Amino acid sequence: MRELTQHGHLALVATLHLAVEEDTPARVREVYPRYRTIADRSEIDPLVRRRMHDHLADLAMLGILDRQSRNEGRNGEQYYQYEFSVDLGIVQEVVADLEGVVLPERVLGQL
Repeated sequence: MRELTQHGHLALVATLHLAVEEDTPARVREVYPRYRTIADRSEIDPLVRRRMHDHLADLAMLGILDRQSRNEGRNGEQYYQYEFSVDLGIVQEVVADLEGVVLPERVLGQL
């Protein structure tokens, strides 16, 4: 996890923020506003939603997140939900050491 890109770390922290609030599994549309806020506070130019979603997919490919496909039926939409597949304590240790990323208060309170 330490070798992720800067935006990979931002996506990780945004998802951790939701997990700390017990709001996972979460859709991209729920993760992205947190990602943008963390990026803005860290003075990092945020990616567009689609590119941030690519980072969530990368985290799933690495086995850090579990990605579940959901299909709401014929007239519904298909989407992905993400939640951690690794122990949150490990993730918290990694984000505690990140430089240049301003962590949300709820995440800081869990470290």
